[in-house]
Amino acid sequence: MCKRNPREVLDHIPSLATRHVDKDLILAPHLTDNHWSLFIIAPNIRHVYILDSTMVKGKKEFF
Repeated sequence: MCKRNPREVLDHIPSLATRHVDKDLILAPHLTDNHWSLFIIAPNIRHVYILDSTMVKGKKEFF
């Protein structure tokens, strides 16, 4: 979805926050090939945490 319709994805993200204001956390997993990411959105404190399968001991590794 991100590669085929990046604008649609970008437009959809803010709508999540407005539709789910009563939630403490919104989980948004993403999988591409063998790479996964999990976006943990905390709308009440306006933070996004990212768990990424390429993170090793706090360092980003690029292939």
